[in-house]
Amino acid sequence: FLRMKGLATVLSLYLIVCDCYAIPGWDFLHFTQEYAPAFCQGMKCDYPRERVQDWNIHGLWPSDFNGSYPADCKRTAPLLKKDLAGIYDRLLVEWCNLEDYDDPMDFWSHEYNKHGTCAASDPRLNTAFKYFNKTLHLK
Repeated sequence: FLRMKGLATVLSLYLIVCDCYAIPGWDFLHFTQEYAPAFCQGMKCDYPRERVQDWNIHGLWPSDFNGSYPADCKRTAPLLKKDLAGIYDRLLVEWCNLEDYDDPMDFWSHEYNKHGTCAASDPRLNTAFKYFNKTLHLK
C-alpha cells in the first residue's frame, strides 16, 4: 500500500511467512521501499540521480501481527564490504543510502544490525549476504 509520510512516499509490502515450520521470534516480513525523489524533497540527499530514479529499498523487517517487531537480536561482527561480494554494486542502485550515497555501509550496517540479525532466525536469511540478496530479489 502507499502511505504519505511528510513529503516522502513509502511503499510497504507485507510478506506473510507461511512455511511448514515456525520462525522463532517474529510472524512476517515487512518489505519497505521509499520513492527517492519524494523522500529527498525538503531534505539534503546525496545520491546520483542518474542511477537511482525510482523506488529505493529501505528495509526488510521481521514483524509481529500485534504491531511490534524484534530488533537488535544478536550481536554480530561488523558488516564488511566483503560480506556483500557479488551484490554490492546492485545494492548501490537498489538499496542506497539516499542521505549519504558515498557511505552505504553505515546505512546497511544499521539495517542489518537492527533487522537482519532478527531475520537470521530463518535459515534462508541467516547471513548478511542471504539477508541482503533475498531482499534485493523482492524488488
